[in-house]
Amino acid sequence: MESEDENISTLLCMGFPDIAEIKRALRLAKNDLNEAVAILTNEQPLSSYGTMPDLSLDVDMKYTSPSGETPADGNGEGNMEFPVTNLYELDSRVFQDNWSIPYKRDESLGKCLVAATKLAAEGLLEQDEHCKKFIERVMPEAFRKLLTSHATHRWQTEIQEGILLMCELYIDLLTTRLQYDPVPCSMLNTLALIFDTKNDWNHKNKDQT
Repeated sequence: MESEDENISTLLCMGFPDIAEIKRALRLAKNDLNEAVAILTNEQPLSSYGTMPDLSLDVDMKYTSPSGETPADGNGEGNMEFPVTNLYELDSRVFQDNWSIPYKRDESLGKCLVAATKLAAEGLLEQDEHCKKFIERVMPEAFRKLLTSHATHRWQTEIQEGILLMCELYIDLLTTRLQYDPVPCSMLNTLALIFDTKNDWNHKNKDQT
């Protein structure tokens, strides 16, 4: 019970306001904090994540409201606010041994990339502390693992195409940011990785058209 109370407090601090939904998510996740975050952010950990081969998740726990409607997360395409809950969820999955990185546009990495691009278009990329954390810490590591992991060779076509989409979203972000000074030199490292023909992902997909 003490562990559950700690997880409830952690999720409240992460920005999830509804205690009832938090408790429901923790029950579904068997008190696993990462899985609870995935439920609360409407992620699909089984069907839509590129994972290391030893990562096992036993159920698809996409949460829907009692009415059958998927709850809105407040981070739609037109929203300028950076999706903090998605950032925390992504951070928790990227920095662990059995990492799991989402690759769809409407999931955590895609949402953060789209939101960052919108901020860049307004010249505000470096002004938002959460976006800055994403750009400097979480995003580079996510792309490093997606592009340089040996597990890439075993991932299905859907995942390979999803990684391509994430690369395209990143290039959109970078070209938007390059419209004003100073040049974001650190972001060019990820661009270089994407275009590195020797990385595992490019080697796996070199014959694709």
